[in-house]
Amino acid sequence: MKKATRARARHWLMAGVLLAITSGPAPLRAQTTSKPPRAAVLVTFGAMRPLESAVRGLYRGAFVPVTIEGDFHLLRNLFVFGSARFLGRNGEVVFNMPPAPEERFPLRVSLPSVRMGGGVAFPWQKWLFSAGAGLSYTRYEEKWTTEDIPVATGHIYGVIAQGGVDYRVYKRLWAVGRFEYSYTPMDETRQVFPTFDLSGISVSGGVAVRF
Repeated sequence: MKKATRARARHWLMAGVLLAITSGPAPLRAQTTSKPPRAAVLVTFGAMRPLESAVRGLYRGAFVPVTIEGDFHLLRNLFVFGSARFLGRNGEVVFNMPPAPEERFPLRVSLPSVRMGGGVAFPWQKWLFSAGAGLSYTRYEEKWTTEDIPVATGHIYGVIAQGGVDYRVYKRLWAVGRFEYSYTPMDETRQVFPTFDLSGISVSGGVAVRF
């Protein structure tokens, strides 16, 4: 009788240990493998640093991109995105050729663009980590602002690559962080600095509504 009692006790103890082992990590697994939201609308603001020194010489300081984006998850960790980015900056050309007096001409460049691409996203607790890449189509216009004389107009096809870290603040509201590299070369029709290249690295932050 005592042996049977001890045997039952051992079985219950083993069952308890097994239950603890199998059920204990369950909340963590639920958190780390939870499904990301199906779709999202994002708005971000940031700072973009052009990689080419000629651009930084004409347009001093950081560019400020404003982006509106929509994401849609096709599978568990795979998503596609489409976005519109608005980017512009005032600059100045300085002509200093002695003995002629120094002359300054203000410039303005506008670079609205449309982007499309895809990527992967991995949720963990309240965080969502993502990486993606895609193509961009950018319309550009650069002109002397005092005389309203265009320096260059046209379009550019480019490539973007980005990483993201999002944090759920409250229910469907998320804080968004983005790091991006964009390859955006101008063509040879530009009259000043024909090798002008508007590729750059940007850091942005904003908010998203996920549902």
